[in-house]
Amino acid sequence: MLSYIAESGSIGDYLDSLARLRSFNLKALYPGHGRVSTTPIEDIDRAMVNAQMLLETKNHETVDIFYQNAHENPEANERETNTT
Repeated sequence: MLSYIAESGSIGDYLDSLARLRSFNLKALYPGHGRVSTTPIEDIDRAMVNAQMLLETKNHETVDIFYQNAHENPEANERETNTT
């Protein structure tokens, strides 16, 4: 498994970096943290799937927060709707 994505990190940048690494003919991968990977393509693919799931979860949570806030504060939502 590859590295953890920090809260302050960009999942998109992480995915771009993984895609770039995947384009090389790697025999091993030596990450800054964690174990050495002797199956780098499989590990990169797994990390990309996990990152994509995290990105989708974050996007879904953002939508949930928007709708929750709109429900809790209908006056603010009405003002936003009337300004567009």
